[in-house]
Amino acid sequence: MFKTRLITSIAGIPLIILVVWSPLEWVFTLFISLVAILAIHEYLTIITIRSLVPLYAGGILLTILLVILPHCSYKFSLPVLIVAGGIILLVIAFTQRKKSPPLYSWGWAMLGVLYIGWFLSLLVAMRIFPGTLDYPETGSNLVFLTFFATFGNDTMAYLIGRSFGRHRMTPKISPKKTWEGALGGLLGTIIVVLIFTLSTPVQVPIPVWHGIILGIFISVFAQLGDFAESALKRWAGVKDSGKLLPGHGGILDRFDSIFLASFVVYMYFLIFIL
Repeated sequence: MFKTRLITSIAGIPLIILVVWSPLEWVFTLFISLVAILAIHEYLTIITIRSLVPLYAGGILLTILLVILPHCSYKFSLPVLIVAGGIILLVIAFTQRKKSPPLYSWGWAMLGVLYIGWFLSLLVAMRIFPGTLDYPETGSNLVFLTFFATFGNDTMAYLIGRSFGRHRMTPKISPKKTWEGALGGLLGTIIVVLIFTLSTPVQVPIPVWHGIILGIFISVFAQLGDFAESALKRWAGVKDSGKLLPGHGGILDRFDSIFLASFVVYMYFLIFIL
């Protein structure tokens, strides 16, 4: 199992490096848009298991619009899009000839759209940041930090939990996760973030002690994102969100930690870098 996970992860790293470092910003936006489409498709498929109307077309379209929204310079574009898109989805929900309660279907669809579309849009927002005079690649490096710190968290949590895990965290939601694994993930995240504080081509303009604090927050929120997706799958009675990524499952299974981690890095970006 771990070997398959490792091979899939290693195969995906060159792709991530390629799209993030591409001089064409739209390449990364297209990549994240594809991830968002696959993720919202898996999410909407999962909620149909509980007899909810998935609102596929509207949900996917609104998710894509949220992802590409950082390219829009209008400062009120986010609330306008959410309100307008939410109203349209609500109308669609009430016009569907299904037994599912329309407000339930609408609420679950909007939850997935915002959780996937808005959080992934923060990666796009960081990537298109022009950087600073001393750190011109700040935007792309913050994206790298988000991805690799999350991967470090997931990998160390898996390895430490598998080898030394004894104390279960939430047996009813995710029975394999342990406190030992969570601490391993925390350590792995901090180490990765500290690497990004060193003088290398991927350096981000933060001091070491900020790196430690940021690593703690990334790890905590990444694991919360993992738990949120585990709770969703437990609610629907499925093991994986999909089968696209061998050893991992679906796109949601791989990116669940990145959603909330992107929020943490972006907020740090707003507070301490901009």
